[in-house]
Amino acid sequence: HDDHIGGMADVINEFGADKIIVPKLPDNMVPTTKTYENFLNAVKNKGCKLTAAKEGTVYDLGTANGKSVKMTILAPVKGAEYDDLNDYSVCARIDMGKISWLLTGDLSKDGEKDLINSGQDIDVTAYKVGHHGSATSSSAAFLKEITPKLCVISCGEGNSYGHPHEEPLSRLNQAGVTILRTDELGTVVARTDGKEVTFT
Repeated sequence: HDDHIGGMADVINEFGADKIIVPKLPDNMVPTTKTYENFLNAVKNKGCKLTAAKEGTVYDLGTANGKSVKMTILAPVKGAEYDDLNDYSVCARIDMGKISWLLTGDLSKDGEKDLINSGQDIDVTAYKVGHHGSATSSSAAFLKEITPKLCVISCGEGNSYGHPHEEPLSRLNQAGVTILRTDELGTVVARTDGKEVTFT
């Protein structure tokens, strides 16, 4: 979707990439937008490689402050099929020391259920809230499994979708999660030494 890949052509053209991880989609769900075409053209022009997201694949992202940083692909879950493109979102867990982040893209309740049932480790320190705080994501069952202490909701001030919706906000509050919202705070930067997380 444009709100997730809109800037990727510029990023790729400027920096390139060794590997670009994307979901493997059914033919009828492959985007046909100009934004997606620009993304693919940038990939081709820079000689980059598209890599299908594969559940359980671990990527070594190097070290920071003497601690290794790794990213584990959690979804799309192998063999899962969906009617909603959002449920093909690439989901990842990033670990550094004792700190872990869960990134779920626009995953909705169906994808969350499959992620829970996959048996992968999804208990994390922090959570970038799914689908910008849409009512279709961050189900109570999912929050019970991931048990984040804090979360970030990425959405624009006064956005036309009304994100974040009241339902996930209520579920996050009931779970005792500290909530940081970009529509209220602007850009949120997280820093960690692998033991604690601080925000600016």
